[in-house]
Amino acid sequence: IMHPLNFALLSADDGRAAALVELLVRGGASSAQADSNLFTIFHSFVCSERLPLIQKLLEVDRGAVSVINIPALDAYKKLTYPIVSAIEKGNSALVVLLLGYGAKPVLLPDDLQKVRNML
Repeated sequence: IMHPLNFALLSADDGRAAALVELLVRGGASSAQADSNLFTIFHSFVCSERLPLIQKLLEVDRGAVSVINIPALDAYKKLTYPIVSAIEKGNSALVVLLLGYGAKPVLLPDDLQKVRNML
């Protein structure tokens, strides 16, 4: 099942897609929704590198900010945080945006324990 916010990623027009993101969030959609591996809708937007859409999510969706430091678990049981995805893609503008909204460049043992409790 496709999450409604993912439809915004299908649009080539960032302006229209950002307007759709805002409309969907105001209607109750949240990018904090995650699958069983903690891969959130927000993290999927980060992986898309669509900076205007990520910016819009961070502006209008409190859920996006709440999961900015929640990692996804890959097939090899490796934790990947949204900021790590941005770094791996070499997208410095995205890294700066995430840092500006509270992404942690260094994670503490307490952070990892919170994630373990979610799994």
